[in-house]
Amino acid sequence: MRRHRGLALTELLLGTFLASALGLLLITWEGEVLRVFNRSSAWLLAFQRGRRVLAFIESRALHTGLGLFACREEEALRRAFARRLSGGPSIPRLLTVYQDKPILMTPVTEKDGAFRGTALGLLHAHPSGVMVKRMGAPSAVPEGKALFSVLSGDRTVSLSRAGFRTGDRTDLTSWCALPLAGMPFYIHSLSGKTLSLSLASTVEAPVAVPLINELYCLRYEQFCVLNGNLVFRGMTREWSPCYPREEGVLALWVEWRPKIRVLDLWVLTTGGPAFQGRTNRPEEWPEDAPWEEDFSRRTLCVSRASWRLENT
Repeated sequence: MRRHRGLALTELLLGTFLASALGLLLITWEGEVLRVFNRSSAWLLAFQRGRRVLAFIESRALHTGLGLFACREEEALRRAFARRLSGGPSIPRLLTVYQDKPILMTPVTEKDGAFRGTALGLLHAHPSGVMVKRMGAPSAVPEGKALFSVLSGDRTVSLSRAGFRTGDRTDLTSWCALPLAGMPFYIHSLSGKTLSLSLASTVEAPVAVPLINELYCLRYEQFCVLNGNLVFRGMTREWSPCYPREEGVLALWVEWRPKIRVLDLWVLTTGGPAFQGRTNRPEEWPEDAPWEEDFSRRTLCVSRASWRLENT
């Protein structure tokens, strides 16, 4: 009886020990699974933020300079909008790279064949759906009015819905592009179904105009990071406020190589605080790109896109 009692006590103690060890193992395993899940969720959130930023800018980048092939150079673009003479839209280039520090949106200079910075400006064009037919000569002359008949849509609603205005040279929305003409045209007026367009007086030579054209909307937008958010602003007569687009964006890095027309964009995003200590600087993040000490305390993801911009 004593022997059986000793064995029962030993078995009880051994069972208790094994149960405790198993419970501790399960708690440890559950904690590790939870940490892995949280870490993966934070990285996935950062990854998704980066992809959304790239997708948002890509639609603008691929349309940069569309319909403006005759004024790719800075001086040609200045003449096309008559900035010095009649106060046209002040657009430095089809594509401009900026530094956002110490002064927001300072254009950078070219170094080793590339423009590098932390912000980006794009002049892009998009179809409006408004089709017009040339009524006069097959070419437009500087400052002379070219007349077109509107072929589609209501004469007022179509222009306004497409984002056009008329009669204000300082407003970019009073300008349009005719894709095959390669130059911006100023929208004078719309009378009935007759649309009056003109080239700037500073344009050097007449421009051939196809018989049938679609009006393209012109937009100039800037993109940068402000207070942990991707923000953008557009220009009409004046700059709009900076609108937040995506949160959790720590920095942008832009490289534009005009000779080969390649734009590279890196986006550094976060999904929340770092787990288990500090985060090292990602190897994918360019050496010249901005880095702050606070970044190492966050879960990080680097997203990158590279585009060849055929219209610049």
